[in-house]
Amino acid sequence: MVTGPPDRPDDLPGKVVAALDRLARSQRSRRQSVAARHGITPLQADLLLTLSLGEPPTPAVGLLARELGVSQPTVTDSLFALERKRLVARHRHPADARRVSVVLTPSGVRLV
Repeated sequence: MVTGPPDRPDDLPGKVVAALDRLARSQRSRRQSVAARHGITPLQADLLLTLSLGEPPTPAVGLLARELGVSQPTVTDSLFALERKRLVARHRHPADARRVSVVLTPSGVRLV
């Protein structure tokens, strides 16, 4: 029979890691539940929350991708979906049409 390591009272770092893991799973489950209830994906919810916090300073697609740890095409697809749902608006930079900034619409602000 294989058993786990003995439970040592001095294993505080292991207990902290286990507690943080449980919290992360709980948070992920909650985000999925809330997102589904509002007809969006967890990534879309993360994008809305990130935009509501004002980070990154210039809400450009590449910076949002880096902030959330996903690829730029993934963020672009999610932003298109949020734009179709009228939760965000994208604006081209006047001097560089390749640059796009993203802002919450009033509906997006209410949802967040």
